[in-house]
Amino acid sequence: MYSIFLALLFLSMDFLTAKALAEINISSTNKSFRSFDKRPTLSHRDAVDVYNKFAVSGHIGGKDSSEDSGYGGPAVKALVEMVGFGKTSCVEGQESIQKVFDYGCGQGKLAEYVLSIMEDETNNEETECLTGPNSVHWHGVDQSPEMIAKFKERFYSYTSSSMEASCEYIANGDAAELLSTIPASSYDRFISTYCLDLLSEEDMYKVLTLAEHLIHPDGEIILAGITYGWKDSVKTFLMTLGWNLIYRVKPKVVGGCRPQNLIPYMKEMDWEITKVVRTKPQGFPWMMSEIIFAKPKKATE
Repeated sequence: MYSIFLALLFLSMDFLTAKALAEINISSTNKSFRSFDKRPTLSHRDAVDVYNKFAVSGHIGGKDSSEDSGYGGPAVKALVEMVGFGKTSCVEGQESIQKVFDYGCGQGKLAEYVLSIMEDETNNEETECLTGPNSVHWHGVDQSPEMIAKFKERFYSYTSSSMEASCEYIANGDAAELLSTIPASSYDRFISTYCLDLLSEEDMYKVLTLAEHLIHPDGEIILAGITYGWKDSVKTFLMTLGWNLIYRVKPKVVGGCRPQNLIPYMKEMDWEITKVVRTKPQGFPWMMSEIIFAKPKKATE
């Protein structure tokens, strides 16, 4: 029995090492980055098929970026709290409009949650006055046409002084193509939740390069995704084990997502990591999440 358990544990190993496995060349930027993970990923076509279906039937985690998701819920709530959405400036003349770029926006559930928080705080006379934005221009992009349709449906004919929401379909899922269409330093925050964990390393680096391009010098990059729960609890240990096994056999069942350690990639980009928060799940599936706040080198020089 013990030998069977060890065999299962070995099969579910993440193969993520501190030592680089190879180099990845990003032709669109003429840059090379180190590889840290040799696990295969879904093709663009397979990923689109999976998430088109999820847009209709739902995700195993209740859709990661929703506040009701088993593992995404705690992470999303922590992210929104740390960013300060809803904690607006109450000093006249200090009102602000913040531009947020949401990569892998899905159905727009994160934007909807942020909007609900901002509107609740706007209507609350006892709102704490901090440095958050008074209103947000939220722009999402996604490679699933069904997800984009759901996003538009969610915000169709909805008007609010707290948020202006828009979205864009990426036809082939190539983040590099957005480099020429989005002006440099044009956004305050780049957010991507539960998206990089389904991308190939090449596509991940393209997304990180896009983030570096569009964030202004004082801006911030925020990433959230599932991570390893080997040491956090019995439930997260067993779920990490089971998830990795499913990912090896039928990755589409888990949306093509695998637990990751994103910090090596961000260090490879030479970013300053300003904060890392791990959140425990509040329900099934019992996966740990990690939220990382970072600033590109150009913002810290």
